[in-house]
Amino acid sequence: MKLFLFSRLSKSAWLPRLLALLGALTLGVQLWAYARAQTTFVDEGTYLYLGFSFVSGDLSYGQLGGWNYYAPLSYFIPGLTQFFFGPSLATGRYFSILCALLAALAAWVLARRLRGDWWAAATLWALALMPMQIKMYSLGLSQALTACLLSWTLVLLIGEKRSTAWILAGAFLAGLTVITRHNLVFLLPALVGYVLWQHGRRQALLALAVSLLPVLLGMALFWPSSLRLWTPFWLPEQWFPFLSRFGPPPATQPLWTADRSLGGRMSAFFMGMRAHFFTLVGAFAALLLWPLHWESPFHKRVAVFLGFTFFSSLLLHGWVTLGGNYCIFCFAPYTAFFSTTGLLFVVNTLPNCRHKPTATRTALILLFLFLVALAPAYLDNIGDQLLSLPLPRLSGGLHFGEWTTLWSYLNHWFSLEYPVMRQILPPIYFLSVAFLLLVTLAGLYSLLKRRLKSLSIGFAPFALLIVLASGFILSPTLLNAPYRQDQECGQDMFAYYEQFGTDLAALISPGSRVYWQVRSAIPLLYLPPVKIYPAQVYSIYTYRLGGDPRQVEALGYWNDEISRQWAEEADILVLEGEQSYTPVNAEFAKAHGYQRIAILPALNPCEYSPQQIFIFRKSP
Repeated sequence: MKLFLFSRLSKSAWLPRLLALLGALTLGVQLWAYARAQTTFVDEGTYLYLGFSFVSGDLSYGQLGGWNYYAPLSYFIPGLTQFFFGPSLATGRYFSILCALLAALAAWVLARRLRGDWWAAATLWALALMPMQIKMYSLGLSQALTACLLSWTLVLLIGEKRSTAWILAGAFLAGLTVITRHNLVFLLPALVGYVLWQHGRRQALLALAVSLLPVLLGMALFWPSSLRLWTPFWLPEQWFPFLSRFGPPPATQPLWTADRSLGGRMSAFFMGMRAHFFTLVGAFAALLLWPLHWESPFHKRVAVFLGFTFFSSLLLHGWVTLGGNYCIFCFAPYTAFFSTTGLLFVVNTLPNCRHKPTATRTALILLFLFLVALAPAYLDNIGDQLLSLPLPRLSGGLHFGEWTTLWSYLNHWFSLEYPVMRQILPPIYFLSVAFLLLVTLAGLYSLLKRRLKSLSIGFAPFALLIVLASGFILSPTLLNAPYRQDQECGQDMFAYYEQFGTDLAALISPGSRVYWQVRSAIPLLYLPPVKIYPAQVYSIYTYRLGGDPRQVEALGYWNDEISRQWAEEADILVLEGEQSYTPVNAEFAKAHGYQRIAILPALNPCEYSPQQIFIFRKSP
């Protein structure tokens, strides 16, 4: 009777669709909650404020300077939404929520087309159980927008028999995706190869032409400054020396530097794995269990297309972030651009995965499982938490009723200092746990094999699928660590920034020249039309030490001399904190004839030591 009921439920159409709807609602609720809870930061201010300024004509995308290396539609699309619905943080984030939900809908549509209702429901729940990724999609950044464009590109393209119109629509949307986020350029050759393989040469040539159209048009509209999209991080400078004129000013050094240590790079990698656990672990699992036999040639072609798109993008972004020196911890948010592609690769491939891999693949799978076990080892403060674990104090085998910590024992047994032990203990601990779990799984597998004579799956795939399923459940808990510090503290950020912007607008007259030394440009969205210095929108990240001021400013950067010059000619100074990384601070303002007219609350109220905002007006 139970088997009969299970069989009926598994074949029903309404149950997986109901589960999919619940998954979508779970995703939507989290997006809405995180959108209201998270504080803002530099990148969000650049997309929303500059996007609105480009659309309204206050600033020019083509003339902004060498630092502005994001593709044009990443600004203009959110800029248009703010132009029509009003500039604010809420508008930007609600638009991102809409894009994230549309991306999820596209993933459901394609997963259902490829593998049916149950896999489609699992896809939505996978998206709903990756809260770190959801947090990224709830911000006014380009992650959700790009994921939406990419996901619907796949929906339009992928199918056994797609009409030429659908193929060309998908190709055009792929071009829009690239001119929104140019680092997804590998999508275009993958697309053309797939169309050639699945639909023939004529459709492939048409798809190539149509996909290149928006990219070439976008490059031509802002030529030659659009060349900056390919520098300074995406193309090796020694191969393309002519692009160096769009890079940082010569004879200067950045004020801000990233953590370039091996430990920092490993932390960034495992943060990406925790943020996109089911996508990354699932994609590598599907690759390691690559099928020997496919349900159809179509599914194999789709797997190659999705796999190439995902892994080529992953390698490119890993090379730029983890292998670079500028933004190591951008690996996790950058993966969010194409994460859905990896998820669909998993959905399409796993149902046909090989059950008994070769000895070499088995060894690779076990090594990969130990790598996965290291993901929690690089959580913030995990070393301190492990060393502070309470243990009974023992002497001569007797417990005297006193308690001590793990660190006390380790300090007694080993001659390592606390900072060293804090670094090496977590990997050792989690690798040991992984070994014990694998031994336990081996025992369970042996028991199942004796009980179920029909068990056809090998131990390595069995263990890999168990880990994948466990991560599916644990992702919202143990693996969910913040990817930004001080991002939430229980306040409604929409109301907070609305009030902040209203208070600031009451102090600044329309047409004023504003010197803006604040980490995010979000409050500028609430001001009347004013004149700003665009390089300051990027805050510390465009600030350089040294260099010829004229050359520095022409390339879209600023330095000590330029900051003093701008401050002296401005009508209003807005400073975050009384001291700063530039020569312009409260003392400078008073010495140059400015009068302090207000002190506003901190831009980021969730910081441990929030800095207030000081407003100065030039004395008549």
